[in-house]
Amino acid sequence: MWITKSMLAEPRLQALFDADETVQTALTAGVAMSGVERIVEPPRPEPEDSGKPLTGVAKGAAIVGAAAVNAVTPTGWSGGDLPLRALGGTRVAGTADSQGVRLFRALQGSTSSLLVVTDRRLLFASTDLVPVPDETRSTKRRLVQEFAQRAAVRRDDVVGARRRGRLGAVGRVELYFRDGSMAALMTGILSPRPALKLVRSLGGPRTPAAG
Repeated sequence: MWITKSMLAEPRLQALFDADETVQTALTAGVAMSGVERIVEPPRPEPEDSGKPLTGVAKGAAIVGAAAVNAVTPTGWSGGDLPLRALGGTRVAGTADSQGVRLFRALQGSTSSLLVVTDRRLLFASTDLVPVPDETRSTKRRLVQEFAQRAAVRRDDVVGARRRGRLGAVGRVELYFRDGSMAALMTGILSPRPALKLVRSLGGPRTPAAG
């Protein structure tokens, strides 16, 4: 996607922002293409007690089952992920309702989005060419660019950003959020410049303060 000043001035895109919101930079971004997903799902509730005492095999199964359903299970978090971690790193980490995971899931399934950084937030928008009637020629149609918000994150909730390139993914950027979660974005395969531009716009490179 080639981002121009005229695109950023499009009324359909401007409609996604507040009147006094200032655009600082814009680039193309999507979720990192490879890596480990460390998503911690919430524990499931314990099975209801029937009131009847359990004995023998049934009692043993109930103890094992209760331990299993109450275990917090990170998706794809095992020693077997070492090669994937080495090549792609971690592309998302956090609890299922964390900001990093919510952003990751909102952007999944799309190749890339228009990422606009403003003085208030990071806004991810889809862009599509839509045919509309041409007012100058009644029998013709023309293509216009439509924009729709995919996700948005408040600037205050981003506590760190740094470029951590990988083989074939030099434009990989890790975003760290106030709730302790992380999501990795892909801003380019061959050039690090879009990644560096994003990190600079967020006051980086910086990582969350310890503790």
